[in-house]
Amino acid sequence: MLWITPLQAGARAAPIATAQGALLVAESTNGDGYAVETTATLPDGGLLEQAVEAPDFQASNVLYLRHPDIGTAVRIAAAINASAGEGTATVDDPGSVSLNPTDPDNSLAAQLASIGDITVVPDRSARVIIDSRAGTVIAGGNIRIGEAVVSHGSMTLVIGGASVGTAAPVPGDLRMDAGATVQDVAAALHGVAAPPQAIAAVFEALRQVGALTA
Repeated sequence: MLWITPLQAGARAAPIATAQGALLVAESTNGDGYAVETTATLPDGGLLEQAVEAPDFQASNVLYLRHPDIGTAVRIAAAINASAGEGTATVDDPGSVSLNPTDPDNSLAAQLASIGDITVVPDRSARVIIDSRAGTVIAGGNIRIGEAVVSHGSMTLVIGGASVGTAAPVPGDLRMDAGATVQDVAAALHGVAAPPQAIAAVFEALRQVGALTA
């Protein structure tokens, strides 16, 4: 339980926001089996204590991408121009698209609403997210891993070579075909009861040697 806690810009500054309530904590243990909790999530978030300056609506003529990508920005501009007319949108950089409404009969709000209904499929970047405390591995897309050998403690992971499947004649010895996906490797590591920290170390080693490009 988090008791009321302020978010301040300085030690003596007035609180910008406050938060309190029940916390969601990921279960994790250290090597001795004792619970170790250092981070948590507050589902209800916080409460603003100060007014936040909002941008001028009439000047809101730029779309900012949460994840900058030049391919996605070009797709957004092309979709808007196809719907609202050529020249309505231009790409400034991988993270922003400028809008130049061309219909003087429609209000800015109506034009922004119509643009917001346009569907664009963004590029999916190769990304792997690992929570070394909870042992969670999330892979965006079908990311494949090249040939590599990683030894961590008493466990050895071999990808490529004369491997067939994930059956291991020696406890802790994993052999997989070249081109195995992140999901395959994660499942194999979980199958031999590798601890979360070991799973994170293996994927980091695969990235360092160039077998995992994400």
